[in-house]
Amino acid sequence: MSPFFIIVLLFLGILEIASAQGITYSNDIHISEFLPHPAGGGTTGEFIELHNTSGAVQDISGWILDDIETGGSNPFIIPSETMLPDDGYIAFYTTSPHVSLNDAGDHVRLIRPDGVVQDDVVYTASKEGYSYNRTDTGTYEEHVTPTPNEKNSSNPTPEPSPSISPSPSPSPPVYSSLVYVNEFLPNPEGDDAVGEFIELINTGSEIIDISEWIIDDITDTGSSPFSIPEETSISGNGFVTFYRRQTKLSMNNDSDHVRLVRPDGVIQSDVSYISTKEKHSYNRTDTGIYEQSSTISPNATNIFTAVSSPAPKPSDDDEEDKKESVAYDFSEKIIINELLPNPIGEDAEAEFIEIKSQDTKTINLFGWTLDDEEGGSKPYHFTEKDILIPGKILVLFRSKTKLALNNDTDSVRLLDPNRKIISSIQYKQKFSEGQSYSSTPEKTFVWSDTPTPGKENTIYIQEKISPTPKQKAVKKAATPKKTSIPVQQNPPRVLAAITSPSMLPWPEASHKEGVVTRSVIDTRPFRAKQGIFVAFGVTVAGMQLVSGISHKERIWQK
Repeated sequence: MSPFFIIVLLFLGILEIASAQGITYSNDIHISEFLPHPAGGGTTGEFIELHNTSGAVQDISGWILDDIETGGSNPFIIPSETMLPDDGYIAFYTTSPHVSLNDAGDHVRLIRPDGVVQDDVVYTASKEGYSYNRTDTGTYEEHVTPTPNEKNSSNPTPEPSPSISPSPSPSPPVYSSLVYVNEFLPNPEGDDAVGEFIELINTGSEIIDISEWIIDDITDTGSSPFSIPEETSISGNGFVTFYRRQTKLSMNNDSDHVRLVRPDGVIQSDVSYISTKEKHSYNRTDTGIYEQSSTISPNATNIFTAVSSPAPKPSDDDEEDKKESVAYDFSEKIIINELLPNPIGEDAEAEFIEIKSQDTKTINLFGWTLDDEEGGSKPYHFTEKDILIPGKILVLFRSKTKLALNNDTDSVRLLDPNRKIISSIQYKQKFSEGQSYSSTPEKTFVWSDTPTPGKENTIYIQEKISPTPKQKAVKKAATPKKTSIPVQQNPPRVLAAITSPSMLPWPEASHKEGVVTRSVIDTRPFRAKQGIFVAFGVTVAGMQLVSGISHKERIWQK
């Protein structure tokens, strides 16, 4: 066992011990400032700053900073023994965490070691040299003077510009910063289209007009934004709830975003979640984070109830529901290596899908997903126990994944925690029972008669050789007896084990759309044997002919 693998197991063990001991994490550590577009361009000056307002020194070891833009940077795990004093600031520069922020817009997230998303800040643009600073109300505004490792500065008051027209310019409307997403239900009991809702709260004491405010999700395949109708207001300390039948907003049951955007384009709330439980809503706490509760309370004060009742004895099926760290591992070098859709015997027992790592680092597959085509079987979500060591193969039988592969046409996809497809295979060709679909070193796939679960692919293809025409018996000359030598017929044979299409007995041109046809038969070894038999027969016949002639000569001499 490699030292790196041992370190991974120890890390997972420490997390489990921490969870068992009930370690709590402060709700008063937040992203205080970040600089996406430093002066002069480049990424040298980019930083993300944290601020501690808890009233005590806090250990932030194991906390995570990341962006979630598709194809973004790898998450940065804050090193061990990192302490943040009360009312203290700490800035992590791009050269340290390697989190690269996009100038045109991105996400900045702070995630606790227990998996709770503490902060998720979204910006849609940036100015060179300007940083985003957190205000007392929890929103973020651009500032001309970045202050890493220090208290945020206030923007200087701009000099008044002379008015061209004698008439005063109309003042832009002022929108309240006291309205938030308070509760939402992504996974109700029964029909989602009926029970889903998003609730807003007015934390001030005055009535607030929220006409033309926007509620939306921001996934790539998300719903169209919902514009709040005219003359819609929220009373002081009141609530307003919008159901899916009105907003047409469909929240995903696995992960999604819920945003509240003011008419001036300022993002008032942006709540992200990575999982849901049926009949559990997400509720805003007094500190501005969101937690799941089994008590749903639209148009009323949030009630926080335990997410789930403890089971007397956890089973293996419950492992997937445990709350784990979201320090996901990412890799572009994991492939689907082999699959067996139609095994000999019961499909439910012997079907398997095999994945292989071509990376140089150990990958914990927690957060990854394996599924077949859209609308097929329920996806299989990997757990923290699914660890892939460099160069090794992980075989997943149907009894574990519950993925049922069709015997005629289907596909298999491997998705990373960002739902990006890393490897996908589709098969359409008719194939025989017991054949596996196996990858070759040239990244093509062929049907093999010998499945190799958990091992390197060795491809065997059963071929039948067409019999050659029978050879005529060789006649002896001038002898009373006729001797014929039978020619052995070529029997069916098994081609040698091959691990590369360059060794296949058919030409490269026969490869089409990942399917290999087998119309060319290689009979050269058997032709060579046939030639040996013919040569041997001719030699024996010649010897017998010479012997017969000598015998007749002796008779004539007598």
